[in-house]
Amino acid sequence: MLQPLDIDPSPYHISAKLNDPYYDQWENVIANLPRLLEHGIARTTIDRISILSTDRLSSEPMWRRAYVVLSFLAQAYTWGAEVASDTLPLSIVRPLMEVAQYFQVQPCATFAAFCLWNFSVPKSGPEDVETCLAQPDNLSTIASFTGTQDESWFFSISNAIEARGGQIIPPLLNALRAVQSNDLSQLEEFLQEICTSLEEICLTLMRMSEQCEPSVFYHQLRPMLCGSRDVTSIGRPKGVCYPNGGDSNAQSSTIQLFDIILGIHHEAAETEAAFGGSQAKYLEEMRHYMPGPHRKFLELMEEKCNIREFVLIQAHNTEVQRLYRSAVLKLRSVRDAHLSIVSRYVIVPAMREREPRCDPGGDDLTGTGGTEIMSFLRNRRDETDAASRVC
Repeated sequence: MLQPLDIDPSPYHISAKLNDPYYDQWENVIANLPRLLEHGIARTTIDRISILSTDRLSSEPMWRRAYVVLSFLAQAYTWGAEVASDTLPLSIVRPLMEVAQYFQVQPCATFAAFCLWNFSVPKSGPEDVETCLAQPDNLSTIASFTGTQDESWFFSISNAIEARGGQIIPPLLNALRAVQSNDLSQLEEFLQEICTSLEEICLTLMRMSEQCEPSVFYHQLRPMLCGSRDVTSIGRPKGVCYPNGGDSNAQSSTIQLFDIILGIHHEAAETEAAFGGSQAKYLEEMRHYMPGPHRKFLELMEEKCNIREFVLIQAHNTEVQRLYRSAVLKLRSVRDAHLSIVSRYVIVPAMREREPRCDPGGDDLTGTGGTEIMSFLRNRRDETDAASRVC
């Protein structure tokens, strides 16, 4: 079922540097990006980069590294000065468009660029790769806007969550077969595994404050994660260069996968939190910011997953329904933790500052102190909670 889909998060498929000297211009700038941004010369430095071809990207890790580097440079060029730029130089746009087309992903700041393809693990790390990747202490970022441990930890938390969530895929496939064969025992085992996975994800998420200060995130990192849609608050109502959202955890295929597995739909509440429409529309649009194989995997799982429907007809089996409800409530706990983090890292600093800031998924914090993004997240949490009360 998964053979055609490349969804392997292995660090061995990630390159820390483009080893062809032809790309030294890119690598030299990205290596010094924190200093260039600090001194306000990132844009002028990027302007001096030549237009390079992608023809010499000879492996999948090199293509991924190119996407990371070019996405970082595009963000630095746009937001790395007092006034945001509404254009990007051709030396960034042309190769970025080509690399994005290669991966069937948007040519802009994405979760893949900042997290999935931008981490490293110590060479002396645990032999069990899955265990290693699921622990943020074992991870660090490669490219960086700020050069701070706060930034590295912020992205490492997300990567650890992705790794832990990815471990659920093999047993998920077994669970789908269990539904087909009416194997309640195997399905119960899978639901218990889902509960464990979500509990560990929640605990990982709650570790954010260990090494990431809200002030560093809000004032130094968050501006670099902004999208390029309507950013009227900074004088760019038409967006910048091309209209794309910025990095958002809604682009995480892992969290959307848990919704699909548990049959949770987000379409009841309307919100202007991002793109001005329903949550379902927003989440669907966020899939276009995922690498093509991740998006296709979610589409395949939507077609194949019928676990919720199967559980609902098991009126005689209270154990399978209890485990399903427990799994849904564990997902609700993850969303509660996310709400708490957004409040601490975005809402509280925004209220203290009393200035408009763009949101990584849009500009819904402008002039509102963050109420719209919180409404969006609460709706997702409440719809998750509602799913648990059906059984």
